[in-house]
Amino acid sequence: MGVNCGERVISVSEAPLRLAFLTPWRVDDPAAWSGVVMHMHAALSERACTQVIETGHLKASIFDRGAAKILGQFSSKQYLTGHALATSLKVGKYVTETVRGSGADVVLAVAASQEIAFAKIQQPVVHVTDATFAAMLDYYPLFTRLHPMSIWQGKRMSRRAQTKSTAFSVATHWAKNSLVSDYGLPAADCEVVPFGPRVEPVPGPRSRAGVGLRVLVVASDWRRKGGDKALKAVGAVRLKFPQTTLTVVGNAPLLPDWVKSLGRVPADQMAGLYAEHDVLLELADANAGGVTLTDAHAFGLPVIATDTGGVCSIVAHGESGILISPGENALGEAIAALISVQNPRLRLSLAAGARKRHNDLLNWNHWADATLRICENLRYRAATRISSEIDRKP
Repeated sequence: MGVNCGERVISVSEAPLRLAFLTPWRVDDPAAWSGVVMHMHAALSERACTQVIETGHLKASIFDRGAAKILGQFSSKQYLTGHALATSLKVGKYVTETVRGSGADVVLAVAASQEIAFAKIQQPVVHVTDATFAAMLDYYPLFTRLHPMSIWQGKRMSRRAQTKSTAFSVATHWAKNSLVSDYGLPAADCEVVPFGPRVEPVPGPRSRAGVGLRVLVVASDWRRKGGDKALKAVGAVRLKFPQTTLTVVGNAPLLPDWVKSLGRVPADQMAGLYAEHDVLLELADANAGGVTLTDAHAFGLPVIATDTGGVCSIVAHGESGILISPGENALGEAIAALISVQNPRLRLSLAAGARKRHNDLLNWNHWADATLRICENLRYRAATRISSEIDRKP
């Protein structure tokens, strides 16, 4: 099948891909979806004709806003408007109308379950996500202590969104496994394509000042990111290696004097911090993937992290970092790992592995190329199907 291009008829494979970039986030917001949406859009725009369809300006439905307010007054359990059916119906109507006039070959739904669940989209839909509702339920703090009505709606909306998707570009094997096991989707339709970093690496050698191990903890959510365990682990290591230092970025409680606590740091200042430290420590209890992990790899910073959620799709154990078992042994394993990376030779080996993993896999060029291959394949299949239907007509 061909597409008219001026006076020439070109094949579908030659025509520029027209992509509808559907998302609830603003693509010009450097903080959107932990800072990855802007990078996704920029990388795709270099390779395809993209039309942004944002839904963040749409308010939750009156019903859902009322339900959240009323239940909040009479129940300690949460009602999530972002996973509610009435709002999804409202957003879906807007998406249906907007996509219809976009002329897109493929719709790329970026963190857009609510947008596609009830939308009537004729084009193939590629769903980009790092988690599912089923995987997050009772795992992440936001998805714990949910009201039964919210759980029921979230499950129904999520299932509709997954079945409306033609294919998936997912950040981790953890997310893929949930799509296959919890939603019964074919594994062949779910491709693992890890995200790149939020903070782009700065050219040049890493900074090396002082003689002690310099540990970095980035914890926007102190409890979920295992801040207390990290503090105990570094404190224990300092008894044997007193020159070990700890820098904490993010929302942290009052910390001991030996800890350098910086509070929240703008993204454009994080590059210097990644470059000035020797290891990133992330003992999270729940982690869908973690942009700090991909950031660390971009700067050749070895990672010591809990093997939970999607972490093992980012950190290669023994190559770019050390994975810690979740549970009661986590603290002991973290202490042992911190002691092991006091060895400069091991630390340099892991640093080289982290940088290589960034170059080979954890970067936006790889993500965009792999995701666009999925889109191109779907466009070709759709064009072939339409051509076959035309040929069968008398």
